Order: sequence, then structure tokens, then C-alpha cells
Amino acid sequence: MVFALEQLAEEPEGMSANVALESFAVHARCLFEFLWCKPSPKYDNDAFASDFSEEWNGRRGAIPPNLAEVKGRNRFGEEVFHLTYNRISGSDEEKVWLCGEMTMEIASALKLFAELARPDALDGPTRSRLGSVAVEGRSDDGQRTNQILRLDYRNLAAVTGATSMDASQFRDGTINVRNLEVGS
Repeated sequence: MVFALEQLAEEPEGMSANVALESFAVHARCLFEFLWCKPSPKYDNDAFASDFSEEWNGRRGAIPPNLAEVKGRNRFGEEVFHLTYNRISGSDEEKVWLCGEMTMEIASALKLFAELARPDALDGPTRSRLGSVAVEGRSDDGQRTNQILRLDYRNLAAVTGATSMDASQFRDGTINVRNLEVGS
């Protein structure tokens, strides 16, 4: 998911941006369902955070606002995963994807998940990595800010639709997630 944000920052418009936004949506939806959805007999092989912690459902809190908006409008399904007559055309406010904010919402939940997972359900290195995804840092003006590794979520505050990113929505800054390691 973070890699997709990096790609959006490098190429905020055109076909590459479409691919990066679709990749972001796939991973965001997967993590959203893992963190906030409940098991269903229809999908009995799916993993959920509640499988790893008896405390999870009582401590995770409500779906955060940006993810709730995407879920409420069924944006993952209607704008990315399915061919539908309900596509949003143009580049107005309804088509904005707040990728940075959604990533911070997911990262904060992953940090809590790392704290609450049973010791026998999550190994130490994975727990450590998940616990350090969301970190507190300082912006260029010295203000405290939430970051993902060295990614300031405001640098990727909004992506317009599944087709493009308006250059005016991207505000300076860099994304450096090169130290991320792929785990098994």
C-alpha cells in the first residue's frame, strides 16, 4: 500500500497513476477488511484481526472517517473492482481519494493490532514492524505530525478518482520507503 503511494507521488497522472491507485485500493480494502470486518461463514478461510486477539473487537474502535466514507459509498467496489454504470465521471470533489489519510487510519489500527495480538499469534519481528508503521515525526516547520516511516500523510492528502491526480493536490515533500522489507 505504501509502495503504491510512492508510485503516485512519482507519477501523479496518467496510466501509471491509475495502476498505482488501483494497487492502493486493493491493499487498503484488504487491510480494511482484516482490521474492521468480522468473519463470515461464506469466506471461512479469510483472516481477521479478531483471529489474533480476543480483545480486538472491543478495542479497535469504529471505522475511521475516511475509510467509513469509502465503505459507505462502496467506492472500492464501484470505482475500482467492478465494471458498473455507477462510475463517477469528471474530477470533482466526489472523486477524490484521500489516500494519505486512509493510510494513516490503517497504520494506526495496525499499531494497535500489534499491541493486542496474542504472543502465540504474532511473532516478534512482525509485531515490531507493525508497531512501528505509524510514527510521530516533525514537519518542515517543526510541528508534530504523524508519519508512515518517513511519509507525511499530508504530502499525499488527495488523489482524484481512479484516473488521475490533479497536480495542485500534491504538495512538495518526498516519500522514502526504500527501507521497507518484504516479509513472508
